[in-house]
Amino acid sequence: MVVLAASICTRGGKAVLSRQFREMQRSRIEALLASFPKLADSSTQHTTVEQDNVRFVYQPLDELYMVLITNKQSNILQDIDSLHLFAQVVTSTCRTLDEREILKNAYELLSAFDELVTLGYRENLTISQIKTFLEMESHEERIQEIISRNKELEATEERKRKAKQLEMQRKEVSRSGRSAIPSRPQYPTYTPPTQSANTETYDSYEAAKNKSFKASTPRGKGMQLGKKSKTTDMFERVRGDLGAEVEETVSSPLIPNHPTPAAAEQPPHTPSALDRDAIHVTISESINAKLSRDGSLNSLEVKGDLNLRISDPTLTKVKLDLVANQSHGVQFRTHPNVDKGVFSGSKAIQMSNVSKGFPVNNSVGVLRWRAQPKTDDTSALPIQFTVWVVGGQGDPLNITVEYELTGEDPLQDVTVIIPYASSEPAVSSFDATYEVSGDSLEWTIGSVDSSNGAGSFEFEVQDGDENDFFPMQIKFAKTNPFIDVDVTNVTLLELNEAVDFSKDINTDQQVLIYRLNGQRVYGAAQKVNTLRVEKISWKPNGQLLAIAWSDGSVRLVGAESAKVVHHFTTTSDDEEFSGVTCMGWSSNTIGRRVEGKSSKLVPDTLKKIIRDEPDLSAGKAVLNLPRDLALLDIEPSLPKLSVLPAGGTSDEVFSSRSSLDALFRPFNPEDNDMADVMIVGTKEGNIHLSIYDSFVVGFFKAPITAQRRPAYLVSYASHKLYSTHALLMKTTESEERIYFVPMDLRFLSASSEYLSILASRSTALENLLRYINQIQSLMLAEWKSTQELPSRFLRNINETLAEQDNRDIVQALYHSVATGHTFPAVREWLVDELTERGHKRWDKAVVSGLENLRRLVHEDMLPALDRCSVILSRLNGIAKFQGPDSSLGFSSAQITSIMDTVASLHLVSAKILLQVVDELELFASFSAWLRYEIDRLASDTSSQSDDNAEKEASIDHGKVLLYIQTVMTNSPLAAFIGEVTPEDYEDENAYVRKGFQIFDLLTRQLEKQEQGLRYRKTLPQVGFLCKYLRIQAAAIFTQIADAEKSNVLFGRASELGMAQNDIPIEMKMNIIDRNACYIYITFVPKGSLNQVQIIQIELFIENGISTIRSTNSSILQLGDGRIKDLKFMDDSTILVLWEANGESNLLGIPYNTGCGAHIKYQPHRLSASRSKAIILSNEEVIEKFLQTEFVGEGSIAPENMIIRPQIGSKRSDDMKKISHCSQRQTSL
Repeated sequence: MVVLAASICTRGGKAVLSRQFREMQRSRIEALLASFPKLADSSTQHTTVEQDNVRFVYQPLDELYMVLITNKQSNILQDIDSLHLFAQVVTSTCRTLDEREILKNAYELLSAFDELVTLGYRENLTISQIKTFLEMESHEERIQEIISRNKELEATEERKRKAKQLEMQRKEVSRSGRSAIPSRPQYPTYTPPTQSANTETYDSYEAAKNKSFKASTPRGKGMQLGKKSKTTDMFERVRGDLGAEVEETVSSPLIPNHPTPAAAEQPPHTPSALDRDAIHVTISESINAKLSRDGSLNSLEVKGDLNLRISDPTLTKVKLDLVANQSHGVQFRTHPNVDKGVFSGSKAIQMSNVSKGFPVNNSVGVLRWRAQPKTDDTSALPIQFTVWVVGGQGDPLNITVEYELTGEDPLQDVTVIIPYASSEPAVSSFDATYEVSGDSLEWTIGSVDSSNGAGSFEFEVQDGDENDFFPMQIKFAKTNPFIDVDVTNVTLLELNEAVDFSKDINTDQQVLIYRLNGQRVYGAAQKVNTLRVEKISWKPNGQLLAIAWSDGSVRLVGAESAKVVHHFTTTSDDEEFSGVTCMGWSSNTIGRRVEGKSSKLVPDTLKKIIRDEPDLSAGKAVLNLPRDLALLDIEPSLPKLSVLPAGGTSDEVFSSRSSLDALFRPFNPEDNDMADVMIVGTKEGNIHLSIYDSFVVGFFKAPITAQRRPAYLVSYASHKLYSTHALLMKTTESEERIYFVPMDLRFLSASSEYLSILASRSTALENLLRYINQIQSLMLAEWKSTQELPSRFLRNINETLAEQDNRDIVQALYHSVATGHTFPAVREWLVDELTERGHKRWDKAVVSGLENLRRLVHEDMLPALDRCSVILSRLNGIAKFQGPDSSLGFSSAQITSIMDTVASLHLVSAKILLQVVDELELFASFSAWLRYEIDRLASDTSSQSDDNAEKEASIDHGKVLLYIQTVMTNSPLAAFIGEVTPEDYEDENAYVRKGFQIFDLLTRQLEKQEQGLRYRKTLPQVGFLCKYLRIQAAAIFTQIADAEKSNVLFGRASELGMAQNDIPIEMKMNIIDRNACYIYITFVPKGSLNQVQIIQIELFIENGISTIRSTNSSILQLGDGRIKDLKFMDDSTILVLWEANGESNLLGIPYNTGCGAHIKYQPHRLSASRSKAIILSNEEVIEKFLQTEFVGEGSIAPENMIIRPQIGSKRSDDMKKISHCSQRQTSL
């Protein structure tokens, strides 16, 4: 095989790291990598593609690609094997697979690449051999270093011992005249800390154990959590590797002056969970924090890993259900072979290819998380330390270290390691356990809990600087991780077939969704503790769950992704709100054809025309070419929208693939004749109506008032074949009367047949505008990140140059590039202030910001604008076909104006993309020259070699001059990206509203800008165009909603009576024929707990307008028992939970006269006492209606019922399933 090059590139084809093994031009490799993403298939783990005369062998590495460029004649099997080895080198060298970590370890990676391939041919090496070659460690050298170090320690200990003896003699002499003082000094004894036996605890600083030994201890201010490796540990590790070789080299003890006690007999080995269990999960976490001396937190970083080890080959195909709560800004990253969509959606870990299992007898890190909590977060650290230093400048130093437990979890094995190289300290804390060893003082605290939540350690030293005792290090063990991550269940994939959901609401106002097997799917809670859950409703197809909160907000949660895909409020900001009283979600057919059997779906018609099927005429299909064209959808052919970065002000729904796919579902033509309707009623009498998940039709006031106060919605019923919906309302007066009100949604029956397309595409357009607005915010943030640091550097030197030389940095740097001479002020700025470190920060800020900006425009903004154009084109076609007199709510001219704004955004985005590419190229040359200039000025002139001359020759000075002159202090991107004030927006909006086409106006302004003429600076701004587009679209949405709102009619209200408050009121709509239906309402009359009243209302519907034909009623008195709950089971039976003589029974009462019910209805009267009730004894009730008898000892008492429809069943007795809940939340 011949490997031409090995590269690590981004998803967009940009090379992060590349090494060529045969003579090829750099531009050739960059061109091949740029074309590679168009050929790659991201759905596979590794594969090959070919182009021209080369072959790409690649493998995804999270958001990057590992790519080998080979010739076509190479062996494909060897190529894949080499690819795996390259990938192993990258993953073993880098802790995280991102650009920052790759560039950080670039030298090690390139060295490893050179070891793997020589002149294009693979070397026969393994990963362990490559690591050995890279480390280049000598065991003999390590042994000699250890021996020398221990000799130094031996001499130090001897010096301290003699100094201690002299100190004791001095104290004896000084105390010889005082008898009250004992003749021998007492010192605190050292107690070795006990190791925790809990295998689930974790050491926050386990990573520090593997660090190599350093000869000197770093000095600095502040405290740092961590752990140092001891010299003896290093020696033991080397001796373990070399065996007898060390014994021959080291023939004497390292510290012979101190005899070592005999080692205790080792206990027999006890099998651990790792050895015993077939599936073992290890959760480890490290906390790295920096504190100031006063105890304030300067920085905090949390790193964690979840490792899985499977020892049974039959249990490799498993799924791990996790609890992974997002807190403290944590970011989770899964293994490349783990399905990221499943983890984002359901917080579960499983292989992307479910046909393969996890490795056997190999610990695999399947999940990592990183968090950087805010420094003002009081719950960030579990323990707080404060250091007090008194004295100095010739006086003894008195140092006090205090600790305080700030978290709720207890800590074990708490140890404070203080840098210390002076004489024996005088410790005032006589109850403290400490040890002075080597160059540190270890204070062992042990366990810290609520009973031992605070303490201090005070000691005094005769000489030394206070900075010598910093940074201090703290290590501890903790049973609970900082980030709430836990494995709740491990399931074999072949057996996990449950798809039904159940839900529960706990006492702290959280909404929890579980599968029937107990697996938790979703959990949500409001941030404000005073809020409570009011109502919950599923979408008819089960894809969304609506949750209404007590502040009037409603969240729509995706069942698959468990993300909030949309939220809206049911009240205005200036209106009082008391709560949500009712929420319903149903599906309705659209159009005048109620039965929908005389015609087939238009997509099938179009398919038959294309396929030229002969039975087209026999199907009685209605041919409608405009409708067929409107239903054609090309959106699935467009590239999927990219996931936006999370964090900050980012909208959560755009931060994961599963939630993004749930939000932008393609339009299904088969659902064209159905509309989803949601109705939400509030205590103030408002009725909120929306369709297609989030398209708000409007708010309606209750048509009933009592004592000048509106009634409120308590129940809701509908049928998919009728556009009339049934509302049940209750007044707020003391009697609380019940009213029935029909609500006619004529836009479902009499409006345009394009309602489904209009509403669904308007909803998609609204979501796209949210997506575009989020991109604009991210673009502004990235642009600021590229300007803040360089502007700060340049501001300092500009002030200096203005004071000294009356020039600016642009002139000074231009002079340096052109002449090679550097002004003294600039030289001092480059060498002393900017330095190599400042240059790296400058380069990183600009390059990363511009690359992120390029990605946002190229991968996010432009595809979103393309989708907007497709949707607007479809709406424009419908508007033109319907004509200006249609009831659509918008005109073709309005859609054209919005398309003009989208085209303007597209033009500006293209300008930004071109400018970003140019700036990246120019800045690369400028950065190389700046680094060369810093190195040249900082080094001795006589020591400059030919390498510097070669570096200077490789710099394109023309691009450097162009960057300094046109970009460095005034980037052309500032004309497109920036903050737009409300005043600037209003001024520019008034100018555009004068009748100009915004695209033509923008084109003219950009031409003036390119010519250097004065132009309107607000118009090309992305922020202005996005806001202008949102306002234009909102006007269209409002007009469409107003057109539909005008087709909502409320019928005449009918008073039904008064119902018992603590028992629900149920309502159901049953079909009679295409123009008539029955409304059945059942409740318990107020004050009559043993009676069931059933009201039958017949509705006649014509042209979408309903009329009440008759209202009948029937009352059943069920013995002397008490009714606890009642529900409609199906179209013929009411289920009643009835209690008599201390026993609960489930009754089934037939109510539909068309199904053979024995109930006799009579004209309804307002007073229940005037209606003749059918009186039954307890025995008759049991004989006629008993379904289930609950027999028990009284420990479980059924209180209410929940009836769940069984979707897809055709048998009437299987239409419902009943679940009973006891007062103690115990299911029967």
